[in-house]
Amino acid sequence: MTRHLILYTSFLAFLLIICSTNLHAQVEKEDIPDVIRQIIEEHAGDQDEALDYSRLIEELNYLMLHPLNINTATAEDFDAFIFLNELQVNDLLKQRQRLGRFDNMFQLQLVESLSYRDIQNLSNFVYTGPIEEKASGQLKRSLKYGRHDIFLRYERVLEQREGYKPIADSVLEESPNKRFLGNPDKYYLRYSYRSRNIRWGFNAEKDPGEEFFSGYQKQGFDFYSGYLMVEDISWIDKIVIGDYNVDAGQGLALWSGLSFGKSVDISAIRKQSRGLRPSTSMNEFGYLRGIAVEKQFGPVSATMFYSRAMRDANAVVIDSLDELSAVSSLQQTGYHYTQSLADDKNVVEEQMYGANISYQTAKLKLGATAYSFNLDKPLEKNSSLYNAYDFHGTRRLVAGVDYGYNMRNFILFGETAWSGNGGWGTVNGFIARPASGIYLSMLYRWYQKDFQNVKGGAFGENSSNQNEEGIYAGITAQLNREFSFKAYADHFRFKWLNYRVDAPSYGSEYMAQLEYDPAKNWSAYLRYRLENKLLNRTADDLIINQPADRKRQGFRMNISWQANNWLKFNNRVEWSQYNMEGSPAENGWLIYQDILLRPGNKPYSLSFRYALFNTDSYNARLYAYEHDVLYAFSIPAYNYEGFRTYLVLKYEITDQIDFWFKIARSQYTNREAIGTGLNEISVPHKTDIKLQLRIKF
Repeated sequence: MTRHLILYTSFLAFLLIICSTNLHAQVEKEDIPDVIRQIIEEHAGDQDEALDYSRLIEELNYLMLHPLNINTATAEDFDAFIFLNELQVNDLLKQRQRLGRFDNMFQLQLVESLSYRDIQNLSNFVYTGPIEEKASGQLKRSLKYGRHDIFLRYERVLEQREGYKPIADSVLEESPNKRFLGNPDKYYLRYSYRSRNIRWGFNAEKDPGEEFFSGYQKQGFDFYSGYLMVEDISWIDKIVIGDYNVDAGQGLALWSGLSFGKSVDISAIRKQSRGLRPSTSMNEFGYLRGIAVEKQFGPVSATMFYSRAMRDANAVVIDSLDELSAVSSLQQTGYHYTQSLADDKNVVEEQMYGANISYQTAKLKLGATAYSFNLDKPLEKNSSLYNAYDFHGTRRLVAGVDYGYNMRNFILFGETAWSGNGGWGTVNGFIARPASGIYLSMLYRWYQKDFQNVKGGAFGENSSNQNEEGIYAGITAQLNREFSFKAYADHFRFKWLNYRVDAPSYGSEYMAQLEYDPAKNWSAYLRYRLENKLLNRTADDLIINQPADRKRQGFRMNISWQANNWLKFNNRVEWSQYNMEGSPAENGWLIYQDILLRPGNKPYSLSFRYALFNTDSYNARLYAYEHDVLYAFSIPAYNYEGFRTYLVLKYEITDQIDFWFKIARSQYTNREAIGTGLNEISVPHKTDIKLQLRIKF
């Protein structure tokens, strides 16, 4: 590791010398500017998986290219800005009402609750313009003056995995899951058209190992998705045909889109439901497919939807006619690279229909949601005790009511829902500003063990809003112009069994972060995080599973420095520890250097990282968000000992054509092979490449 530290330091010094002789240039607005990257990382950096954030990035990127007029924007228009809480939005709207209109962006400083960083972020997406009447014939202009985008992407791991190696036909016939069905390439196709009143799009994807125009997938790509959305037409406010998402209330009854968990933003505990939206991501599970409409009647808004989609599932019962009669689980990965996974594709038909009605005034919002979830084959999970209260059968009715009340410096919100089997759940909380620069938040949730919301996404420790009770409290304090402090504490318990926890259990999580932001060209923060839970011990001398205390803790120091208007550095040092009761502590550390080069007078931009890591085990792994090509996401796990480096190049071929290239390599210094099973690589390194072409017109 010492040799790599020397190489790393030498490379950094050499790059600084080279950059210091470069001419200064103006930064051009790239496809994902740093402000959007920082917003995504703040909300996604603590996630243990790379979720698809394309819808959020697409929305922010669109608003950057087509900013909102801050003098005509409504409170709902600000929902896309996840870096603002509702109290700040209310203060902004009140200040606009007092002034009549904002004449320039400097007047946002009159909004006391907006920090310098908030104003700086917001200025990328809004402008101050005159208040104009809505023009007629917008739909015709939208069809004429919209924007087309075409994306083509290719990905591959260069090293050969075990599942791609040749195998004898006799062995494959006896064990059909001993080899991947297709080649190791990943293909991605995305087309979209967007204007102010109309959007349509088409997505297609083939994952590594899946067949392509052969075998079970003779139609080409493994996954297809499409949508058409029209807004503000004479007889309806919004209609979506194809794939879409519906988010309602606090997500307890219905939330089919992206749902964030705990983060340093304490106001994120309150879900900002955006109602009906087209599904633009490549997620192969969770979206709705069919038709949905939205209509406004004064303060009342109504959304009605119908969905019919085929879902992946595991077959468990075959009758005498060799017909599937039941499934044991619904699959969510979207992978079909082995024979058994291919057999699970589109096994069960899911139908959903329902509605959401909401009433909203300046201070009060009330909503009601109800839907019916139906499968054409019964879901019968295995006999494990922790599954005893999960959804089973073919049909479930879910209904919920939600509310939000906004006073001067206080927001009260919540939702209570019921599932047709008799289970209940409720989530309630508040966000308050007791003094200038101080925000407090608190949330209580209680989900019965037999509450089955099927399509929920409310705040919680578990991925499903079931068998959980907890209370969360958070604080954000602007200590002075340069320092701010953020922290939260979350205590929870589970009255029934959980996966890998064979007894009722409890847990807690704490986070504290100190931020230093002395100037617009650099910033830093320190973060400490501690999580305590129970987990089954694994030992040969145990006759039955015994839950024991499991503790995870970590410390992070992050520094960002904008050296000039074309060069930025980001440095991070992070430590983690995993401690299972009765076992030695397992430690890990990560250090990396990011270099972002954005020469505005050149057709290219570069993102580079060199990271060193060393962990005692996979349990002590660390995660770090990576820069990537547009609409691709990477939050890899750093575990064991080694280094990882990547380079992302974007080159603007013409005004209409952009090209990206990413190469990333993880090298392990204490292992002879990586991965397991079909994914095993027999050498201690892994190299990923991505090529992407964008055509816009």
